[in-house]
Formats: sequence, structure tokens, C-alpha cells
Amino acid sequence: MIRPLAAVLRVSKVLPQPQTTVVAWYSGWIPCFMSGVPFCGRRVTVASRRCEPEPDSTAQYATSGIGHGNRRDPPVERSQRAQQHDRRAHSRRWPRVRFAAFSLQNSGKDHTETAGESFSTPSTVALPPQRRRRVCCMYDASTGSGLSLDTSPIDPSGSTTAAPERRRTRPARSPWNRRNPYPATVVANTVMSGPGSAKEVRHVEISLGDSGITYEPGDGIGIAPVNDPALVDLVIERLGATGEEIIADRKATYTLREALTTRYEIGTPSKFLARAVAERTGHPELTRLIEAGDPQALDAWLSARDVLDLLNLDAGPAFTPEELLEELSPLAHREYSISSSPAVHDGSVHITMATVRYDFDGRERGGVCSTHIADRCAPGDTVNVFITPNKSFRLPDDDVAVIMIGPGTGIAPFRGFLHHRAASGSTGQNWLFFGDQHRDTDYLYADELDSFVTDGLLDRLDLAFSRDQEHKIYVQDRMRENGADLFGWLEAGAHVYVCGDATTMAGDVDAALHEIVAEHGDLGPDGARDYVEALRSAGRYQRDVY
Repeated sequence: MIRPLAAVLRVSKVLPQPQTTVVAWYSGWIPCFMSGVPFCGRRVTVASRRCEPEPDSTAQYATSGIGHGNRRDPPVERSQRAQQHDRRAHSRRWPRVRFAAFSLQNSGKDHTETAGESFSTPSTVALPPQRRRRVCCMYDASTGSGLSLDTSPIDPSGSTTAAPERRRTRPARSPWNRRNPYPATVVANTVMSGPGSAKEVRHVEISLGDSGITYEPGDGIGIAPVNDPALVDLVIERLGATGEEIIADRKATYTLREALTTRYEIGTPSKFLARAVAERTGHPELTRLIEAGDPQALDAWLSARDVLDLLNLDAGPAFTPEELLEELSPLAHREYSISSSPAVHDGSVHITMATVRYDFDGRERGGVCSTHIADRCAPGDTVNVFITPNKSFRLPDDDVAVIMIGPGTGIAPFRGFLHHRAASGSTGQNWLFFGDQHRDTDYLYADELDSFVTDGLLDRLDLAFSRDQEHKIYVQDRMRENGADLFGWLEAGAHVYVCGDATTMAGDVDAALHEIVAEHGDLGPDGARDYVEALRSAGRYQRDVY
């Protein structure tokens, strides 16, 4: 199975010399950026041989097999798509270009997937042979393995000449990932919110044991949730089943109870299930939402409901177990920002988690993962985890100042940042904006933050507790109150980090930042926008919002 986004990275390691730009044209899923040049690619695992470098090359083109699209496309359409990518690549003007074609071919496919071999347009033919090169890798779909098929200069006539073989070694990767999470042990699970708080925020510590898992401040941790057993029982009862029915797919055989507990999403109904229920029941409201074609309205209607709610829309016979599972989404992992530092909390990961609980239609509900951890993961219990690196949310050099804006559980990565900077002896200044509803009940990590201030690590700490006075005060209000100083920090090279709610807070903070820059930088709206965009482009304005 082809996994998204590493073919381009393989190309970047195989083809370019230092200070060169790689341009990869690859139709498909996920766009990314490298050195400001757009990349599109799919992840493949291939071994390839390195091309011999050209001393005068300043840019290199890389492509991949274009016939990887819809397998039902006629060969002629795939060939046309390859030619379109060819023309697109060579419409770019690059000085002193050495051309290289990185071709992915599937050994299990027919001969139509030969884009790399046919990638010889007039623009490539015009190049002298020593400045054209092809890296052709064969991908075995049946085993998921790859091997180098050919590395050779491109000849307009289609013939190739052998190139010297170079082997590259890669550092060992952790075996623990999304497909193979590590069974970690919970060592602490405590409520931080005080009595009377409207929230239930927990501090959870998870031991990484002898897994060898490593992480950096700013990374996240993926946790595989388990559905509420009470809801599983209710769904099984509504289906008129026992839970011991055997379900088989291409990968495994398991019981219906196991499928509903660990494999399928039942806390949030899928749109596929919503459409299937509407077709079966003709429920007026659900049918109207689906026919209206408004996905946001449908999402809002489904957000408070679970699978059982949809099954109960009609008192008639429910789906069979097999029919229901066909309409459900896979049970996805939940990701949390890591609130610890490997330099201080060796061998463990800490998270700061808000437990989601609510009542709807006379039945108590909750977040799938947060209630699983809060209610069914005591110290000594196991949770399946893996690290989700976040390379776009990293601390700068130790002597660079940082401004951290993280209300509520958004404080999580900044607790890790501060512990890490304390351990590393960082000389850069630190400024934290934190807020929540009430100081008495919602001041998360209060003792630690006050200690950081006393020790001189935290140069500035601005707090905003919205309900402690008649008019609400938020972190963006504190930013505006200190706008002149904040802009001064920016002018001195500080980096800005924002973490927390994407729905409202992130936009409000962004608007406040633009206003501060416009006012104290004596810039108009356009100038402020350019200033903030320059911060973002330089990696000095980073956000981790959800």
C-alpha cells in the first residue's frame, strides 16, 4: 500500500546536491513545501541509487510515475496525464538545470505505468546527455517493498547507460507508530481543576518504558481510544445481537463486540450512516439536511449524537451487524500536545487533557478518548500510544526570546518549553500569556509557573481569568494592554507561539497581533499583514491549534 508523502523526501535525499532545489511533480494527495518549492507526493518505501552529481547544477527536476491515479483510467488518459505533468514541469524556468526523473513503477501493474521511461520531451532532449539522469524504482504492491531498478542517464533515443552505484543508509526508525502503537503504562492521572470549576482538566503521565520512543518539545502524542462499554452494549442490544457474532474482513476475524469497542467509531456517527438511515427511515429532519447539501449544518446536527441516536430514529428493525459496520468510520486515534520535556521527564510523556462530558436527550455523553482515560485508565493500566512529530512547532535557539500564548489546555506545550529551557540553561527571554475562567479553580500548573517567575526563567507572565470580574478579559486583551512591549520583543527577534482553541481563540489572537503591529509599528492594515506574514514565513509565528 502506498503511504502518503515520502516519495518526495526520498527524491530529495537521492538527487540533489547541497544548496540545490528539487522540484517534484507528482499528482496525488498531500502538498508540502521544501525550500519554498511546492511538492506533491505519495509515501512509498523504495531503495534507490544516487545519481552522480553535476558540478554546475542549480536545480533538479524529479517526477514520479504518473500512471498511479485511478486504475480504471484508460492507458491513453494516463499517458495524457503524464504529458501534462511533463509540460508543467518544464514550463518553469530554472538556470543551468540538470534534469532527473524519479520514476515509481509498480511491479504488480501493467506496462502503462511507465511515465519515467517516457519522460523525454523536447526540453529534456535539448539537454546534453551528461545533464539528464533517471532514477527508476520498482514498487512491489503485494509485499510493500521496493528495490532500485535502474539509475542511468536519460538518452533521447530511450536507451540507457549504467551509472555508478551508491548505497545510502538510513537511521533506524522506531517500530512504534500509528499502525503499531506502543502499549504504554499510565503512571499518574489527576484532576487539576479545583472544586466548582466548570471544567475537568487532567494531568496524565504515561511511561514509555523500554520502548526507545523519543520526542521533542512541541510534539504531540497519538492515543488509540476505546469506546464506552456501556454504549457498545446499547448498540448491540439495538441490533438484536449478542456481541459474539463473528466479523471477518481482509485483515482479521473478530467479534462484533470487539469491532464496536476498538475498531469502529460509534461515539460520532459517520455521514455514510446518516445517509443510510435517512434512506431507510425517511426521517424528515435528517433527510432535509442531507438533501440541502450543507455539510456544516449536517456536521452540527450530528456533533451531539452518537450511532445509537441514529439507530433509534426509527423503531423498526435495525441494520444487521455487517450492514452497520459498512457504514461506520474506523476508530481514529486522538492527538494531544505533549506537556513535558524529555530533558526533565526522561522516559515519560505528560499530557494536559480536558475531559469532555455533556448530556443530550436524557443520556450522558462524553469524548471518546478523554472519558476513556478519565474513567477507565487508572495508574497501572495500559494505553496504546505513538509520537506525532510537529516540526513546525519547535523552540528556537537558546538565546532567542519566545512569546507563548496558550489559554486553557493550550498551556500544554509551553509547560514543556519552559521545563526544557530551564534544563538547557537557555538565556532567551520567556513571556507567557495564560488564561481561563477563574483563577481559584482553573489556574493550571500555578505552582510551577509561579516558581518559574521566582527563579527568573519566566520573564513575564500575563494572566486573564475571564469570569473573575464583571466584564470578560481574555488573553488577546492582555496582549493589547502590553502591545508596545510585545512589538518591542518582535522587533528584537522574538518568536511567537499560539496553542489552543482554533474555533475562536486562535482567530482573536491573530487579529490582536495584527492590531498591535499596525498600531505600534506605525503600519496600516496592509503593512501589518505583510509584517505578520513575514514572521510566519521566517518561522517566527507558529501555531498549534485544534
